[in-house]
Amino acid sequence: MAELIGQGRFSEALDVVREKLPFPKMLGRVCMRECENLCSRGNVDQPIAICELKRFVADRHDAPPPDLTVEPEKEQAVAVVGGGPAGLMAAHALRQKGYAVTLFEAEAFLGGAARLYIPRFRLPTEIIEEETGILPKLGVEMRLNTRIGREIKLEELVRQYDAVFLATGTHKGIRLAIRGERIPGVYNALDFLRRAKFGQKIEIG
Repeated sequence: MAELIGQGRFSEALDVVREKLPFPKMLGRVCMRECENLCSRGNVDQPIAICELKRFVADRHDAPPPDLTVEPEKEQAVAVVGGGPAGLMAAHALRQKGYAVTLFEAEAFLGGAARLYIPRFRLPTEIIEEETGILPKLGVEMRLNTRIGREIKLEELVRQYDAVFLATGTHKGIRLAIRGERIPGVYNALDFLRRAKFGQKIEIG
C-alpha cells in the first residue's frame, strides 16, 4: 500500500487496504497503531505511518466506491450478534463469502463502542454511518433494536441459523474497589464517555 501511495496510485492503494479492512475511514481515525512500534523502518528513520496512510487514501474525494461483489450464494445462514467492530467485520467477511447473514444489534444504530463512547470530534457519526452502510448493500439483513434475551432468545438463533457469532462487547465499566469510587461525581470511564457523547448532564465532583 505505502509503495502504491508513493507512486501516486491512490485508488489501487485503497483497493489493497479494503482487501482486509472494509472500514478504513473509521480505523484511520481511532486505531492505536501499535504495529508502528514494531515497524522495522523505525530502525532507519521513523516507522511508516500506516494508520494515517489508510485514512489518507480513504478520505480522498475521488476514492472509488467499495466493491460489492459477493461469492456465489451458499446454503448456510449465519446470525451475527452485535454491531460493533467485531460483529461488523464478521458480517462483512461472511457475506463476501456468500453466506446469508443477519446482524442483530441492541441499539438503534451500528458501531458498538465506536458509536457509543468515542467522541464525535475523534470519530464523526457520519463516518460510521457511511462505512457501515456497505453492509445492507452487500445483502446483510439488519435487525436493529433487537437485544438477545429480550426481543429474541439465543436458543432461537441456534435453532434458526447454521452458525451464531457472538460479538456483544463488554459495555460495563470495571470498578476498582477503591475508597470513594461510589461517591457522587465519580464515574467509570464508559459511563462518563457515553453521557458526554449523548449530551447527558454530568455532575463532576
